[in-house]
Amino acid sequence: MRKKISLNGREIYLKSNENLIEKLLELGVSFVLPCGGKGICKKCKVNLTYEDGRKEEALLCQIKDLSNVREIDLPEDNFKLTEEIEPEFSFEIDDPFGIDRKSAVDLGTTSIAIANITGTKVTKKIRITNPQVLYGRDIISRCNDNITDRLRRITLNTLKNNCEGELIAISGNTVMQGIIRGEDIEKLKKYPFDLGKRDFTILKENDKTILILPEIGGFLGGDAVSLALLSTLFEGVTIAIDIGTNTEIILKSKDGIVATSVPAGSALEGGKIKYGTGPIEGAICKVKPDLKVETIGNKQPIGFCGSGIISAIGVLKEIGFIDEKGTLLVGSEIILGGIPIYQDDIREVQLAKSAIYSAIKLLMKISNLRKVEKVIIAGNLGYHIDKKYLFNLRIFPDELEESEIVYVGNSSLWGAKWALLSTEVQRKMREIVQRTKRIELTMEKDFMNYYLEGMNL
Repeated sequence: MRKKISLNGREIYLKSNENLIEKLLELGVSFVLPCGGKGICKKCKVNLTYEDGRKEEALLCQIKDLSNVREIDLPEDNFKLTEEIEPEFSFEIDDPFGIDRKSAVDLGTTSIAIANITGTKVTKKIRITNPQVLYGRDIISRCNDNITDRLRRITLNTLKNNCEGELIAISGNTVMQGIIRGEDIEKLKKYPFDLGKRDFTILKENDKTILILPEIGGFLGGDAVSLALLSTLFEGVTIAIDIGTNTEIILKSKDGIVATSVPAGSALEGGKIKYGTGPIEGAICKVKPDLKVETIGNKQPIGFCGSGIISAIGVLKEIGFIDEKGTLLVGSEIILGGIPIYQDDIREVQLAKSAIYSAIKLLMKISNLRKVEKVIIAGNLGYHIDKKYLFNLRIFPDELEESEIVYVGNSSLWGAKWALLSTEVQRKMREIVQRTKRIELTMEKDFMNYYLEGMNL
């Protein structure tokens, strides 16, 4: 039996045993769920109207019985993809699949970016929450054979509901891509943390054809291949970094390409922060030297997004409220814009940024490099981090301070799009997979020394 409910004026149908919040995520309704739907963060408040006209406020993730619910009023979905300038496309466009309507997808651990394409032009871009966050915030929590089928189903349902094309190209890390392929991804939790190199994979799902980008191995999936391809468009020694829950780092020099990934965690995206949030209206995105805050949309502050928590820690360090060890010197918490920051929040950011710092140092040492000409920063978060805090907070090591920094937007999404449009891109991606040397950080003897060094602010 199915239940009809009005959702912001849109009629949806739910089966009696269907998970409401999972269904809404599949439909492309985005929520910030730092607690993974456990009812702790209280960021998914909605208004319910019952069949008898009674109204009530409730947490979406905690609603169990919908039998008497008539309407659900959700806050406006403000989780939008930042407009970006796509890097200049210098490959031959030959539209190898000959399919007019297609979709490029960046399948991220936390969010999904989609570009719907007609012919060779993007007609619509959207960003939605990855419904897999209900089963864990990090990628390791998804490496579980007991839930792989469920993760695959809800992700494919989400893509079906939001991708307008008959052909869908997916670029993501190896866990995300492995889930779509239905692989045994539990192997990624054990040494040597590798499923091996992968070529393009083509799957048929009902009326959709799915193209999965190739993989370098380890946790370096199609997103890393896309990032490496992008680095080849720049001359000279180049480091390309996609900052996120799983951060990919590519170093390209005359001697070749070395690459690694670091599980930086979600702290730099607002996750694991007590009052953290995604880039939605009301999120504190910047803290000024006088400790006044700026929010997205100039709305009442609701929490700190990634750029906001980094900005806050940077300012607090500058004015002497935090020392170089990351210790909060003014008590157990400090309130900015009416939102508290705790000592544990600072520690979470230190752990995340130290992972990135140590990976860069290690790749440079392995490549016998003391300087880099260009640093390419990909991803929505990287674009919004104030450059000075990349160095003042030691997210990046000092060796990069003289490098030219270039912001390129969502490289994973660009890679998926380019693979749809160009046989040349597909060939180059295959070459990158074969010529890239993957570095497993934990196997390198200097990693822990760099990691401890990077903990300092």
